[in-house]
Amino acid sequence: MESNGGCCDRDRERARWQEAGHRSGEEPIQYLLELFIDVAVELASDGYQRGQPQLPVVAFTAEEHPVTLSRTNPGQEFRALLMRLAVAANAVDAGVLTDTLVMLWEGATSNFKSSSDSRRIAQRLPALVDHIVKSYVPGPGGA
Repeated sequence: MESNGGCCDRDRERARWQEAGHRSGEEPIQYLLELFIDVAVELASDGYQRGQPQLPVVAFTAEEHPVTLSRTNPGQEFRALLMRLAVAANAVDAGVLTDTLVMLWEGATSNFKSSSDSRRIAQRLPALVDHIVKSYVPGPGGA
C-alpha cells in the first residue's frame, strides 16, 4: 500500500489536468494537446522520475468504492478524460483515438535507458499528438 504521498500525487495530477483545460479554454482538441504538452514538459525536466510516477496505485479494502476503483486502476480516470475530449471533438472513432493516445502516453512515460531518451521523446511528443488527433478529427483543424 502506498503512503498518502500517492494520494497527494494523484491530486496534483488531477490539478494538472484541470490546468491544461483552463489553458486550452476547454476546447477539446487543444485540451488534448495541452495534456500531452504537460507530459512532454515533465519528461524534459531534470527531476523526471521514470515509470509513470503521476499514476500511483493505492490499495483499499473497500474494492467497490468509486475512489478505490479510480486509484486501483490509475489509467482509468485519464482514459475517461481522453474519451470525453475525443467525443467532444467529434472524433471519427473516439474509442480508437482514446486507445491510441493512452498507448502513446504509456509509452512516453515508461522507463527509458537515459534522460536523453526521455528528453528526445519530450521534444517529439506534442507534434505527434497533434498529428494523431487531427487525423481522427474532421474539419478545419482535423482530417
